[in-house]
Formats: sequence, structure tokens, C-alpha cells
Amino acid sequence: LPRKLQEFAERGRAGAVVTRLEIAPDFSGVTVESEMWVHIGPGPGDWQSAGKRSARVGTDQIDANAGANLAADPQVKSAFQIVEKLGLGQIDPEMKQRALNIGAATQKALGDVRTQANTDLETLAVDLDN
Repeated sequence: LPRKLQEFAERGRAGAVVTRLEIAPDFSGVTVESEMWVHIGPGPGDWQSAGKRSARVGTDQIDANAGANLAADPQVKSAFQIVEKLGLGQIDPEMKQRALNIGAATQKALGDVRTQANTDLETLAVDLDN
């Protein structure tokens, strides 16, 4: 991360948002963490965390068919086809559904984190007209 932030500073960037996804080993849910980094000094390594938000969404918190829209996505279809073409056979329908539910939980957690971060940014905003 420090090397990547240094690259951003060299390109004149003043901030970066870093997002991390953790999937529970048993596919029961996901945790998404988003952290804002701000370039605070003249040096390329002068970065400081300006806040971190996280959200955990369990697959039991989403609608059972929440992953249906993902199943229709061409990239998701392609990924499932690649696994099947590698000679691993048909993907078990239950496993496929669990994977789709993890995708839907990830979408929700990411949306929750973005909402929290946007609220944080709105509280920091300064009206320059007043």
C-alpha cells in the first residue's frame, strides 16, 4: 500500500480510498472495509488515514434470491463456464447459489460502507459561499 500511495502522490493525487473484502470461510457472509487515505505533506510518503468504515452482511440477511441478478451477468456466467470447462464438472447447484448469495451480500456490504463514507464526507464539507 505505501508504494501505491507514493505513486498516487507522484501523480498529484491528494486522496485514495482502499477497500478490503473478507469472505467468511464457511460462506456465511462478508465483511467490507473501506479506508480513506489523505496526502498530508509535501513528501510522497506523507499519507494519513482519514477514516475507516466497515460493514458485515451475512447471507442470512439477504433475500434468498438476491443473487439472481448476478447469475444473469455475462461475466459471472463466463466464470462459472470456465470452472466447468476446466474439467471440474458441473458446479453443484447449492454451491453455485451460495456463491451468488456471497456476491449479493458483497454488493450490499459495499453499498452500506459507501453510504457511511458519503455521510462522513458530507459532515466535513464546507460551504464556500457562506
